Amino acid sequence: MGADELNRADRYHLGGSLSADAPTYVVRKADSELYNGLLAGDYCYVLNSRQMGKSSLRIRTMCKLKAQGIACAEIELNGIGSQQISAQQWYGGIIQELISGFDLQVNRRNWLREYEDLSPVQRLGKFLETVLLAQIPQNIVIFIDEIDSVLGLSFPADDFFALIRNCYDKRAAKPDYKRLTFALLGVATPSDLIQDKHATPFNIGRAIELKGFQVHESAALIQGLVGRVSCPQAVLSEVLYWTGGQPFLTQKFCWLLVNRCNQEQNGLCTIPENEAPRWVEQFVQTQIIENWEAQDEPEHLRTIRDRLLGQPHCCQQSLQIYRIILEQGSVEAKNSPEHIELRLSGLVNKHQGNLVVYNPIYQAVFNLDWIEKHCPKERILAIVFTDVESFSTKMAADEKHTLALLQRDFQLIRKCCEQFSGEILKGLGDGWLMRFDSAENAVDCAIAIQQAIKTAAANLPKRDILRHRIGIHLGEVFFLQNDFGVSPSRNFINTYQDDVMGNVVNVAARLQTEAPAGGICISQTVYEAVQDHLNGVKDQQQLQITKAGERLLKNIPRPIPVYIITLDPYLQPWWWKILILLITAAIATGLVVGVRSRGGLESWELQVFDHLMRLQPQEKPDERLLIVEITEKDVQAQPPEERVGASLSDRALAQLLAKLESYQPQTIGLDIYRDRPVEDNYPELAQAMKKSDRLFTICHYGNPGVVPPPEVSGERQGFNNVVLDTDDILRRHLLAVSDASPCQNQYAFSIQVAGHYLVAQGIEPHLNSDGYLQLGSTVFKTLDTNPGGYSTINSSGHQILLNYRATNQIAEKITLTDVLNGQLNPEQVKNRIVLIGTTAPSFNDHRWFTPYSKGQGTVQTMTGIEIQAQMVSQILSAVLDQRSLIWWWSEPIEILWICGWSLIGGLLTHNSRSPRGFLVRGGVAIAILYGSGWVLFLQGGWIPLVPAALALVMTGGVLIVFSRFNF
Repeated sequence: MGADELNRADRYHLGGSLSADAPTYVVRKADSELYNGLLAGDYCYVLNSRQMGKSSLRIRTMCKLKAQGIACAEIELNGIGSQQISAQQWYGGIIQELISGFDLQVNRRNWLREYEDLSPVQRLGKFLETVLLAQIPQNIVIFIDEIDSVLGLSFPADDFFALIRNCYDKRAAKPDYKRLTFALLGVATPSDLIQDKHATPFNIGRAIELKGFQVHESAALIQGLVGRVSCPQAVLSEVLYWTGGQPFLTQKFCWLLVNRCNQEQNGLCTIPENEAPRWVEQFVQTQIIENWEAQDEPEHLRTIRDRLLGQPHCCQQSLQIYRIILEQGSVEAKNSPEHIELRLSGLVNKHQGNLVVYNPIYQAVFNLDWIEKHCPKERILAIVFTDVESFSTKMAADEKHTLALLQRDFQLIRKCCEQFSGEILKGLGDGWLMRFDSAENAVDCAIAIQQAIKTAAANLPKRDILRHRIGIHLGEVFFLQNDFGVSPSRNFINTYQDDVMGNVVNVAARLQTEAPAGGICISQTVYEAVQDHLNGVKDQQQLQITKAGERLLKNIPRPIPVYIITLDPYLQPWWWKILILLITAAIATGLVVGVRSRGGLESWELQVFDHLMRLQPQEKPDERLLIVEITEKDVQAQPPEERVGASLSDRALAQLLAKLESYQPQTIGLDIYRDRPVEDNYPELAQAMKKSDRLFTICHYGNPGVVPPPEVSGERQGFNNVVLDTDDILRRHLLAVSDASPCQNQYAFSIQVAGHYLVAQGIEPHLNSDGYLQLGSTVFKTLDTNPGGYSTINSSGHQILLNYRATNQIAEKITLTDVLNGQLNPEQVKNRIVLIGTTAPSFNDHRWFTPYSKGQGTVQTMTGIEIQAQMVSQILSAVLDQRSLIWWWSEPIEILWICGWSLIGGLLTHNSRSPRGFLVRGGVAIAILYGSGWVLFLQGGWIPLVPAALALVMTGGVLIVFSRFNF
């Protein structure tokens, strides 16, 4: 072979990194992305499969960056080591690489001794700041290659990546760090390298995708084929087809071609251009695919093989996905560990959102026969898992005796397994792993095992009885061959050396922990397969089959629906279940009612009351009312010396009453304190207040209270006192009290105003035979000691609940200024109730909390005059419009209601004692309860919702707990 021939073969680089000026270096999109990213100061990372040209990319990028005056150095972590190395040595090695790479002027040993009180990662951070950034004035890029070698360290590498992230975070406070940039390269995923998403540098860096060679990028490869093949462009296109542009494989393929053609006469392979595909295919078959394990020099295909087979559970996960890709052509790409592992192996790549085999060579080498050899296809089998309750405790108490009992029971289990054509796969200490070709045989065997053990233990003392639990699942399993390549006899528990794998095995192992002692737990998959069979034998064999809902099993990502099979004597008679239900419901009801009577639920029930109040449908403003509001502007418009601290001066009141009287209102209510006589300057006002039969004023009972206006007789007075709940929310309406001193009337302002209006309608107030106030057919039943959700209120006086009118504005409003300026339409006043009150914030009568106050994210309050309008409107609407007053049940009926929902909670657990199932059914039941409460509230009914829901949950929860202990 001549010198020219050698040069042509040597153009193609096999193994290791290409130099920056290598003639066959193929410039890809990643070259510009990495260079521009680092030039801009971005952290970059290239995480890809092996032999994709990462190191060559690093070398070439470093050369270009140095040409721009950027200081660069590489740290190959493999050179530092990862096995049997301490954290101090590893971080010290990185510091030494930085010293060498940047030619730093520092004595490493002395410097490290100076900071020996710091942790290794702190020392590295200190070195970067005080030495590297201090000595290198220009921008700096540190390339860290073979980053995946940290996975072999004996100590966590999270601190190392957190330090890199910290260098980025320091850019905001310390500008020098803006000069420092990192590039990470390796064969791993970010989640492999660091688990803490807050400390990882991979979510602030730029990911560089390193793809294979494309035809339009590969001009550098053609030069080596010129003069060695007659149609180099056509041959290279076929090479790239077979390799998919995989860098190492493409370089190797070209190297093999040149060596092959060097053996021809004149060193040239003459290939007709139209024959190039067939010629290259034959070459691939003979030189690469056939007997590939022996021909794979330099090693490439074996690297992929070793990564695949060296991963734990590869057959169950990555290779089974690869099998599907081979069979279907592709699968949708996901960010699951299995998909990422396949991509890092280099065997597949992502194309248009799907995983596909990287190239035809890989597909021919790692074909279905290869998969079947190393990872046989799954079989649908029923897997049975057994174990012993409290086995560790029994072993600790008497190991020898417990092992003897276990061997006794194992003989019974073995016989049952053989009886139903099962096969014992593994011994698991206190249990066995068995397989069956049908779910029916598996379930029948499990039942037979429990019955045989129960029969054998019938006359034994308690210490001689072991209670076994069994789990059964149905699905795909597969077997891994042992180290000897053969499957030895499976007849004895400890001689079986093959490993059985699959999710079904893991699920069955967890299901047995959900079974009661002496019982069986089966997945829904098994139940659906044996449902008819079980229905035919359950009565004969005295089986109880309970749907236990979904269970979240350890290390199983999704909840599994399960069923529990129990045998007599765990099967309780029907009357026992009813008795337990009744007792549990009675206890739950008693506890709830007891807590409620002591005020333990009052806060919750009042919140529900407010919520239901806010849900009432919108109503129109009450057209029988008109509110004349005295705003802050109205107050300031009056001379202070005339107001004398009040919101309404005598002169303004005289003008207002004269204006209103001329429009013939039915009733005028003055919701403003006037505890002093009218001034002598306004005798007409004093006379009007004395003689008017439609003017009603307020007072305030109590000590000291507020006296009424002396000009107004007692028949036209009413107190404006209100009763607040402990949370300062106004929910009650006080109509009358026995002692209203210093007021001269025992009735409230609202009932006085509304009553005067109703008298004009021919409706006179009176007390009925029960002593309740009655207007027309409407009876205003007073609150008793503990009405509705109340349990701690003072219900003295004639109180009712205030059913607020659901409207943004209770009545039409007009300001004092507008009235006095003649901007009032007479029709707004005629035959209406006119309420006069202050809304000016300076008089502090504008912050009354109601059920509507906390319903829309911000606190909303009503003014005092609006509260009085709500109360007057409630009375009028109840009497004239038959709008419901709020009512409640008697205490016995409430207790029956609570007890009924407690029983419903117990019934919801019938045939399914699953917590998850109860949550679903209980949620539906509570939704029905809530809906019932809302519908009744629209009719004025306030019923116990919170106590009923608590009783339901308590009863159902207790019965579920009971079921776990076979009550």
